[in-house]
Amino acid sequence: TASDGLNVRSGAGTGYSVLTVLDKGISVEITGSKKASNGKTWYAYKYSSSKTGYICSDYVSVKTVKSDSSFESYLTKQGFPKSYKSGLRVLHASHPKWVFKAVKTGYSWSTALSKESVIGRNLVSPSSPKSYRSTASGAYNSRTGAWTRFDGSWYAANSKVIAYYMDPRNFLTENGIYQFMTHRYDSGSQSSATVKAVIKGSFMEGRNPGGGYSSYQSLINAAGKNTGVNPNVLAAMIIQEQGWSGSSLCLGRYPGYKGYYNFFNIGAYTTGSMSAVQRGLWYARNQGWNTQYKSIKGGARFYADSYVKAKQDSYYTKKFNVKNGSANVGTHQYMTNVAAAASEGSLVKRAYSSNSNYPVIFEVPVYNSMPSSACQLP
Repeated sequence: TASDGLNVRSGAGTGYSVLTVLDKGISVEITGSKKASNGKTWYAYKYSSSKTGYICSDYVSVKTVKSDSSFESYLTKQGFPKSYKSGLRVLHASHPKWVFKAVKTGYSWSTALSKESVIGRNLVSPSSPKSYRSTASGAYNSRTGAWTRFDGSWYAANSKVIAYYMDPRNFLTENGIYQFMTHRYDSGSQSSATVKAVIKGSFMEGRNPGGGYSSYQSLINAAGKNTGVNPNVLAAMIIQEQGWSGSSLCLGRYPGYKGYYNFFNIGAYTTGSMSAVQRGLWYARNQGWNTQYKSIKGGARFYADSYVKAKQDSYYTKKFNVKNGSANVGTHQYMTNVAAAASEGSLVKRAYSSNSNYPVIFEVPVYNSMPSSACQLP
């Protein structure tokens, strides 16, 4: 429950070394407990195949999950490894209508991680700890102590950070699970009302986008239904790309491109002659996106054709292209931000704030020869 993360120690007490930091909300399976010298209780869990980690009970919310034999049989039949099951048990106990499907990639964890660790494929923000940055050749100059910047001001992520965000076991939590939610349209769990919950507090709330639609939620819901894409996802993508207040790409005021909109930042990257904003609005002009509704409908169609129909139909798989064979891992990625899938998943959870037990389907990747326990941040 620690808002800034919880230190995992090598022993029961603050005098022991820090093994890693657990993000708020992560689930671990408690295997025992010990008293520190000051009388505080520390819980033990399996940090790795050879190490036990200890976390202070002051910052842990304990949930006891009753055995569910039919769900256990289902998990085994799906092919979920033992290390996935503790997180899934907790989620199932709270949301019995949720459906969890194992997506077997058919290749090894090390193969996927190696392909994703190519310099420049995964980036961390400048506000991230320096320990998150890669020091490999091309990412860091050991002689000058300077890191190479990518995509403006970002840095190449080191392999441990990539492993953490790629490892599905780190996100089998109330917030993290949404990155595995399918992006296909389903009227049973998606509507204008759920879209309204996602965009609440954003620049789209209470505004009229035109094109025959009185609100952004009705437009986004229609765009999703017409293209076969989850409209809650489309709404979260717009906020992820444009921010809560909107950016120059969606406000229609940028000099030289006034009246053009690119809500999904499609084609928005820096070139030798254009900034990312200019390139994105140049793309929008070429597409004829001179109204908000044209941009949202066009962007939804692009996402449906280029990603959802191409087996990149979750936040996780549009970031890590793992359902199309090992040869395609590291290619055709919607974004370079290594943490993007996790952050967008947290946004879309807002759609289910009024009823978090919709029959939502989550497709969770499983690799061959995975580490015995979840990968940790450096």
